[in-house]
Amino acid sequence: MRAPDTRIRGLDIARGVAVLGMFTAHTISVSEPSGVFVVLDELSGGTRPRMLFALVGGISLGLFVAGTPRVRVRLQVAIRGILLLALGLLLQSFFSGVSVVIDEWGLLFLLMVPLLIVPSRWLLLGASALMLVGHIAIAAGVGRMPYASDGGVPRAVLEQALSWTFTGDYPLVTWLPSVIGGYLLARADITRPATQGWMGGLGAAAFLLGLVLTPALDPSADPEAWPATLALQLSALGAAAVVVAMLVWATSPRAGAPGRLAGAILYPLAAAGAMPLTVYTAHVLALAAWYLIDPAGWAPDATTWMIFTVVTLVVAPVWRKTIGQGPLEWLLAFLSGRKGFVPRLRAN
Repeated sequence: MRAPDTRIRGLDIARGVAVLGMFTAHTISVSEPSGVFVVLDELSGGTRPRMLFALVGGISLGLFVAGTPRVRVRLQVAIRGILLLALGLLLQSFFSGVSVVIDEWGLLFLLMVPLLIVPSRWLLLGASALMLVGHIAIAAGVGRMPYASDGGVPRAVLEQALSWTFTGDYPLVTWLPSVIGGYLLARADITRPATQGWMGGLGAAAFLLGLVLTPALDPSADPEAWPATLALQLSALGAAAVVVAMLVWATSPRAGAPGRLAGAILYPLAAAGAMPLTVYTAHVLALAAWYLIDPAGWAPDATTWMIFTVVTLVVAPVWRKTIGQGPLEWLLAFLSGRKGFVPRLRAN
C-alpha cells in the first residue's frame, strides 16, 4: 500500500482540515459552534465545511486523470464511482447520525466521466449555469414529494433519486459545480505560483462578498431566497479556495526551509487528508457501533470530536509512515485497476 511520493502536501493538509470540519459537523450538537469550532467551520468553507471537500475532491480528480490514457481513465473513474456508491449505500444502512456523503461522491464520479474531456471554458459556463439553476430549483421546491405512508419500492427509489439530486444535504445540482470548479483548478496547475495567486485572490473576494451578501439576503426569513443560499455557497467555495492556495504555496518546495517546517508541523493533518475515505468510513462506523452498543447514551459532543481528532492525528501519521496508503484507498485503487494486488511497505 505504498503511497506515492509525489503528493501535493498542501492539498493533503487542506483535505485534513476538511476532515476535522466534517467531524465538527457530525459531533457538535449546538446550532452555532463556538471557540475553536468556529475557526474549523470557517477554515473548512464557512458554514458548509463540506465545500472544502468538494473543491479538493475536484482538484484530486483532475490530478488523478492527468497523464492517464483517456479510455483507461474513464473506466477507472467509473469503477471508483460505482464502488463509492455501493459503500455509501452500505454506510447509510447503519444509524450513525451522519448524513453520509460517500454515495454522492460515487454519483459525482459517474457524472464527471463524460465531462473529463470537455474544454475548460464550456465546463466553467456549464457549472455556473447549473449552480444558479440548481439553487433556484431547490428554493422552488423541486423534488419535494407529498407524504405517503406506503409507496412501495418504486416510491423509495424515486425519493432516493430526488434526495441525491435536489432535496438531500448534498444535492448534486449544487455539488457538481463545486467539483467541476476544483477540476478546472487542477487543469490550471495549482502548483504554479501564478495559479495560487489568482486562486487566493478570487477566493478571498468571493468569501468577503458572500459574508456581506448572505446576512443582507437573510435566507432564514424567506425559504425561497435562493440568492442567499447561492451567496453562501460562493462564500464557502471562496474560503476553500483561499485555504487550498495558501497551504499549497506555504508547503511547496519554493517556500524553502519555512515550507519544509510548515509541512513537518502539519504532517498529521496531511496524513489524515491522504486517507480520507478510510478516516471518514471509520468515524461513521464508530458512531454506528456506539449507537448499537448504547443507544440510550448515544450523544456525540465536543468530547467525541476530540477523541476522533486525537485518534486520527495519531494513527494516520503512523500508518502513512509505516504502511503508506490507507486501506480503503488502496482497495479502491486495486479494484479500479490503478495498481497491482501486492501491497508494499514503505522503505522508511
